[in-house]
Amino acid sequence: MTGIIGIGVGAGLVSALLTRVVATGSPIALLLFFLAPLPVAIAALGWNHKAGLVAAAVGSIALAVAPLFFGGRVNLYMAAVHAISTSLPAWWFSFLALLARPGAAPGQPAEWYPPGRILAWIAGVAAVVTILGVASIATDYETFVRVFGRTVTTLFERINPGLFDRIPEADRPAARGAIAALLASVAPPVSAALSVFVSAALLVIAGRAVLASGRLPRPWPALAALTLPKILLPIMVAALAGSFLGGFFGLALRTVFAALFAAYALQGLALAHALTAGASGRAAILATGYGLCVLFGGWPLVLAALAGVADALFNIRAKRGLAPTNA
Repeated sequence: MTGIIGIGVGAGLVSALLTRVVATGSPIALLLFFLAPLPVAIAALGWNHKAGLVAAAVGSIALAVAPLFFGGRVNLYMAAVHAISTSLPAWWFSFLALLARPGAAPGQPAEWYPPGRILAWIAGVAAVVTILGVASIATDYETFVRVFGRTVTTLFERINPGLFDRIPEADRPAARGAIAALLASVAPPVSAALSVFVSAALLVIAGRAVLASGRLPRPWPALAALTLPKILLPIMVAALAGSFLGGFFGLALRTVFAALFAAYALQGLALAHALTAGASGRAAILATGYGLCVLFGGWPLVLAALAGVADALFNIRAKRGLAPTNA
């Protein structure tokens, strides 16, 4: 138990440090910030989920009391944000990855929690956390657009001081307002989708690291067989239908749609893994596909998501008799 607590404390402090460095505003700091859930996931997967829970608690507490060492006050808001958006989700996804039940018959291997359901949790948490983040900025949509837009346009003007120089002085408020409305409409859905990709990637990275160390207490899942629960497809369609509504409700539905669309993009990538199994040049094909997704984002990921939706509708892998593969 002492070892679990020690690992959890260390992982929590590292997670808090990775979160804290984002205040410097550098690109490297932003990258490190995205890695903040990783120590929690590694602790949970390699040293029992209790170590991950300790890490989640310690990281949040460390961020709360850190200002005291610099003459400030306890920052409970930062602690809550870290717990809700970073540490607790990382612990929960890792806990689910280690969840198992005995085999259907004596002598059969344990049945582990399906990766597709973990991905469904990742999408759901991403959507909920993003919506909560929007609600924390303002309680009505107009105020949210104004506050969020003012913050972002100010940031853009700091990066590019001449951003509005070519616009007549009298038209600049309207231009700022239009940019604010656009960014407020698309930023939360994009944030939710990005959160799905990052959370899924970090869980895989943590799992691979723990597997390499010999501490992973379960076999590596067949990610090429990843399949989302069927109920998510009608939910995504309903969210898409309601995404054209105005106000907070429409924004929330757009956020839900984006998170689920990202999840189906990952199912589409799983389909690509299954279809290319045993093919010559498979590594190059997959590397090219992932490279296009990383470099160009939008259209490659849209195509991957449509492939995932097609797989969900027509059960492509099962009809082709594709066996699960760990690659």
